[in-house]
Amino acid sequence: MTDPTGLSFISYRRSRVDEAALIVGAQRDRGIPTWQDMADLGSGLTEDELRRVLSDPETAGAVVLVTPEVVSSPMIREVEVPLILERHLRNDGFSAVVVAAGGLNYGDLNSVLGPHVGAAYMASWNVWKVAHDPMNEHDAAGIADLMLEHRLGAIANQVSSAGPLK
Repeated sequence: MTDPTGLSFISYRRSRVDEAALIVGAQRDRGIPTWQDMADLGSGLTEDELRRVLSDPETAGAVVLVTPEVVSSPMIREVEVPLILERHLRNDGFSAVVVAAGGLNYGDLNSVLGPHVGAAYMASWNVWKVAHDPMNEHDAAGIADLMLEHRLGAIANQVSSAGPLK
């Protein structure tokens, strides 16, 4: 079972690190602890560490920042996104927020993310679309608000009606 109070993972292309930093800051402003590779990825095999973090029950959710640059990232397309969407589809409290940014439209996501999205076909996914390129603080705040809503819902689902909300 996922701990809905745990870390929020952010998946993004490093060429968009400034936008990822806006999302990380907005999430932290809302009390959401956030895992970002630039600060939290240790030395060792990158894929193994990403798989460990994304499989950890203490990882409560993920923001997937899909921009045109993601098309050239096998790590995002073949490791991060499939694991994130698989966890979300388990319905055990893990939340995924998929964001179309960098000028992408909803219909662009399948070609950018590639064939590894499996049962989470992007045309049927509720995707948050960012209008500005690059995104601004207001856009990042909206993404963080959505993640907070998901987390609160997951917490409420795991707390018995007789127990306190922690």
